[in-house]
Amino acid sequence: MKKRQLLIIVLGVITTLKLSAYDFVFVNGGYIGDLGWKYTNGAVLNGKKFYSVADSYREQQGFFDTIIGMKVDCWLYDTYTYHNGDGSEIHNKYIPEFFKSCGHYIVWEKETSYEVPDVVKTLMKQRNCDVAIYLMVGWGYVANYDKSKNRYSLDMFKPYLY
Repeated sequence: MKKRQLLIIVLGVITTLKLSAYDFVFVNGGYIGDLGWKYTNGAVLNGKKFYSVADSYREQQGFFDTIIGMKVDCWLYDTYTYHNGDGSEIHNKYIPEFFKSCGHYIVWEKETSYEVPDVVKTLMKQRNCDVAIYLMVGWGYVANYDKSKNRYSLDMFKPYLY
């Protein structure tokens, strides 16, 4: 067996063993849609009335494969169509609240990276979304696309049990 194949198998086993409960919870539901967040009296955003917060962000589910063959569940959001490119509520409210509902709190990494995986960028472009959220090996990632700067960024967070 070639060394590269062996390395891929070993990494696959390690990755599989490191998956935790919140990885599986995330696979079975979206951040905003499944928790049923609503606008109490409706919200008019760019001329369209919404009652569902998930609908106003055009929440979508997607998948991508890693180089070690792991299928990753990804939730995508469009903040430009109805929120003028402002995804701060997703970042500051909905992600922490989602994990809280699963019995976890999150800690954000202090530094932002600009190394968004190409497969995530492609999925975001295909779905016309500027925010993608996914979990891999116990870490959460939020990929953002800033149209004004034509630049992607990546924020990381770590979920912990209460």
